[in-house]
Amino acid sequence: MGCSCKKNGTGSQDGWNAILDTMPPEKPRLRVTGTAECTTSGYKDVHLVEHHPQGINPRVLLLELKWTAPSGPTGNVITPHAVRFEKNPSPIYEEIEIVNCDLKIKVEVVT
Repeated sequence: MGCSCKKNGTGSQDGWNAILDTMPPEKPRLRVTGTAECTTSGYKDVHLVEHHPQGINPRVLLLELKWTAPSGPTGNVITPHAVRFEKNPSPIYEEIEIVNCDLKIKVEVVT
């Protein structure tokens, strides 16, 4: 029970995006967006946070999907939740991995 990252059957980044905006004059900014699916209604505060500890590769940012479980009665329906993670300023990442979803997302760099 809980929430997971919506993805296609091959485990690819389908529907997930990671954009690293390096356009001056600001410092690089990272934005990760996608959809999480929760097993019932009533889940709230579905979001991404940095995983601790980070891995050994500084070019890969490890994230975790977190949520608040329902506290009362729920409907037996898969419920989608839009999630967004931002890091500003951001190091230059090549890949984002959401560790509890087994999902890897290639970072698109905008210059």
